[in-house]
Amino acid sequence: MWGYYLQRTVLVESVKRGDRSMKEMKIVIYRYNSDPLSEERETDLYGEVFVPQYGEIVHRKGESWKVVKVDRDHTVGDDKRIPVLRIHLTRPSNRTSEFSRT
Repeated sequence: MWGYYLQRTVLVESVKRGDRSMKEMKIVIYRYNSDPLSEERETDLYGEVFVPQYGEIVHRKGESWKVVKVDRDHTVGDDKRIPVLRIHLTRPSNRTSEFSRT
């Protein structure tokens, strides 16, 4: 709980200062297998978080996941709009096992 408030305070203070990070700041939310309870949120203050595109394979939680959808939205800060990217992930299909059954 405290982490959320601290994270929110850092975001708001960064927006108020109008420093370099405001140009590159974004929030990235990862959702696994369409389960809203599995969401992970990353706040990227300096533009360092890689944002995968549709169809790419990413490695998170020690496993491989396929990007099936990327939603782009904005949240409203005090007077600035902060981009929010929702990355929907699922397990990649294993088609090689289908072809090996001959």
